[in-house]
Amino acid sequence: MDNIVTFWRPQDTLEAGSEHRFSYHITWTLKAPNTDGLAQILQSRSGREHDREGYRRYVIDLAMPYVDAIPALSGPEGVDITGVSVFALPGGAGTRVTFLLGPGALDAADIRLSLRAPDETPLSPVWLYRWTRARDGGV
Repeated sequence: MDNIVTFWRPQDTLEAGSEHRFSYHITWTLKAPNTDGLAQILQSRSGREHDREGYRRYVIDLAMPYVDAIPALSGPEGVDITGVSVFALPGGAGTRVTFLLGPGALDAADIRLSLRAPDETPLSPVWLYRWTRARDGGV
């Protein structure tokens, strides 16, 4: 499924009622994309936090040895991002980042995460996640 258009934002504001035409190309490959030496994101998962109603826990695993990485984590105004932890996976299998997302009254939120070295050097690509409220109104 091609959803790149969902995340694309033009440089100039589009005026309501005006017509615009866009085109783009996507290249699909069998291999993982080149991350230019940045850590590969292995997997991510989320689930309701059992003891904090209205919050969702996220867990992101990266293929990189544990270092003093600083998570750059952001979301829109109105979300509460708390409980951020970065730690080594057992057996040197990589690094895990975990956090809680409390969306408050929002129905959707784009969450961005990347890891950086203390000198701000990027260690990972940007993990981008679009959270949307469940049909039953829950997180």
